[in-house]
Amino acid sequence: MKILTSYYLKTLLLGCFSLILITESNPVSAKLPNKERNILANEAKAINLAKVLITDNSWNDLPGYKDRKFWQNLPPNIRQEYITKSEEYLNYNWPVVKATDYLEFIRSGDRRQEAYAACSNALITLVMGELVEGKGRFMDQIINAVWYYSEQTWWGWSAHLSPQKTGLGLPDLNNPIVD
Repeated sequence: MKILTSYYLKTLLLGCFSLILITESNPVSAKLPNKERNILANEAKAINLAKVLITDNSWNDLPGYKDRKFWQNLPPNIRQEYITKSEEYLNYNWPVVKATDYLEFIRSGDRRQEAYAACSNALITLVMGELVEGKGRFMDQIINAVWYYSEQTWWGWSAHLSPQKTGLGLPDLNNPIVD
């Protein structure tokens, strides 16, 4: 048993070492130089953002959910289109964005944008359907979408990970970036 365990340990170590050699010698996995990481914070200070930021919501002239008159007065064909499209998402299964979806960008250049965009499109459609219908039918799926996004490690696309100190690949929780 001891010999067998030693064999598996050696095989595992050899496999890990080989993987490290392959990825480190791969030009695609080469790390990009670090850039200044506090650009937004510096700009906010430079323009005194806290002083010019409008905080009382007076800028928002959009109709609210409770403004049923506005939503009911949209042209019927537009309302029906939003509702019909939203009904397609009533049983939507919010897919997991897998680690391999992120890694595919460095492996093949495929951004797997559809993996990220499908859920965004579903959420937008459901919100618009709920706004125009106003019956609460789409709320559970909207809640599922909020939960889905809250549970994600990172909300950006794999191709946009290069500013991380670790470079492209998987999102680094210890090095958050804004995409």
